[in-house]
Amino acid sequence: MRWEYKEKNLQTVYITGDNIIIYQKKEKQAFKARFDRTTYGQAPIALLGGFGNIRNEFDVSIKPAIKTEESAVRLLLKPKKPMGNILNIELQTSNDEFPIESLTIIDTLSNRIDISLKDVKINTNLKDRIFEFSPPEGVNILEQ
Repeated sequence: MRWEYKEKNLQTVYITGDNIIIYQKKEKQAFKARFDRTTYGQAPIALLGGFGNIRNEFDVSIKPAIKTEESAVRLLLKPKKPMGNILNIELQTSNDEFPIESLTIIDTLSNRIDISLKDVKINTNLKDRIFEFSPPEGVNILEQ
C-alpha cells in the first residue's frame, strides 16, 4: 500500500507485508518499523486492512445515511479488540466502484478525523515498484 499525505503533513507511507516506512521528503528522513495493529491501530491507514473481514474486526450497526442515494448506508463500527485509541468509526458507503466514500474516526479523547475518498481508481495497471520505497540520496533512514 502507498498512502500520500498532502498539504501540511507532507509525507508518503509505504506498507509492505509487516513493514511500514514513513518518508518525510522535506526533512530528508524516513522511519522504518514493524507494521501491526497494536503499533499503528489508531492510524487511519491501518483501518483499511481490517475492512476485509469487517464483522470479525468490528461490532457493526447501521445509522441513517448522510446522503440521499437509496442504497447508500452509514455504518457505525466499534472495534471488538483494542485498536490504538479508536473508540468508533463511521463509514459512509458509496455506490461507485470503490465501496467507501468517507470515514470518520472518533478516539477515546473525542478527537475526530474525517477522511473523504474521491476519484478513487481501482486496478489501473500500476507497476509494483511505485509501492516500494527507494530512498533518494542523502535520506536518513531511522529503524525502530
